[in-house]
Amino acid sequence: MTDFHCSGNNVGILSKGVELNRIIQNLTSRNLLFIFSGDMTQCGTDFEFKKCEDFLSRFLKQNNKNIYISMCPGNHDAFYAISPSYTQKEMLQVNQSNFKESLNERLLLVDNFSNFKKRVVSNFSKNEENEINPLLCQFSINDSGEEIIVASLNNSLFCTCNDEDFSDPNLRYNESNMGNVYISPEYLEQLTNMHGKKVILNMHIPYEFFDESTKAIIDQFLEKNDVVVFSGHTHLNKGYTLKFRLESSPQNLESYFYSSATGRSRLS
Repeated sequence: MTDFHCSGNNVGILSKGVELNRIIQNLTSRNLLFIFSGDMTQCGTDFEFKKCEDFLSRFLKQNNKNIYISMCPGNHDAFYAISPSYTQKEMLQVNQSNFKESLNERLLLVDNFSNFKKRVVSNFSKNEENEINPLLCQFSINDSGEEIIVASLNNSLFCTCNDEDFSDPNLRYNESNMGNVYISPEYLEQLTNMHGKKVILNMHIPYEFFDESTKAIIDQFLEKNDVVVFSGHTHLNKGYTLKFRLESSPQNLESYFYSSATGRSRLS
């Protein structure tokens, strides 16, 4: 589920929680993993996060399921009303030498999200995430004796997605304005050190938006592991598909990338 954009103007979303609770109760599995891929709110205010928490509680509480939750922030969750995403010019100035300093400034903008996430995980989930670094968290679940690593990557703090860059909606999501999200390599080291693992990676901004240097690092991780990636952001009910060859297998592994503002998965 992604891109709820909860605000004072779309409280009608709360009624959907009751419907989701009914669907969950009818599922035969007792173990459910919920993946929330960012933009839970419109402007990242505490008021909006409380509205979103009310919405989530309508289908996460009072059921007989074992709930596991992975959650990452979107660019709108980073107090978007005060500081929207970087402009393209600003983004191009972020590099490995100044990334940590820039990150420390941007992390202050997700305080409301961080507090919201702690409350949701504490109240509704059986798992506790291990913070690898300020951008990467993970936990493990057991599926029929196999370990699955569930990782959430905050890749929303350095995206270029505001009106100054994309004033024309017809140009908003095409190849010419993708490839701007940069993450310094040391913050991805835990992923690149994995080999032969089964991994679910949750991140708000889709793979296509990474710059070439970050894509190269992510590709190393994808090539060495069996990975499914969930993302949001684009508000397009569309699937992204990439193929990689596993070193341990002669067969191609299809890693599916999809975004869905409506909550309808295109993963198949």
